Amino acid sequence: MIMIAAVFGSPRRKGNTSVLLNHAIAGARDAGAEVTEIVLRDLKMSPCLEIYGCKKAGQCVIKDDYGKIEELLLHIDGLMLASPIFFYTSSAHTKILMDR
Repeated sequence: MIMIAAVFGSPRRKGNTSVLLNHAIAGARDAGAEVTEIVLRDLKMSPCLEIYGCKKAGQCVIKDDYGKIEELLLHIDGLMLASPIFFYTSSAHTKILMDR
């Protein structure tokens, strides 16, 4: 079975970004994929602190909620990432995930 992570990057739970991603999730599930939903606004994640512990340990050494999803992200077959555009870039929640 194909495993997909669907990442909600909007700070608004029921905004346009979530509506669109929910349609994509429904399509993936209808096609037989297993989809795990990740709501970034519900996680407590630090931005990258550039301490380079990841170079020594092989994974991020910051102890926060990123650790809960890191293993999942390393083993999925596909990623659906949805974020609104704020000031010509993704949301802060999404940017933190991408940097980590």
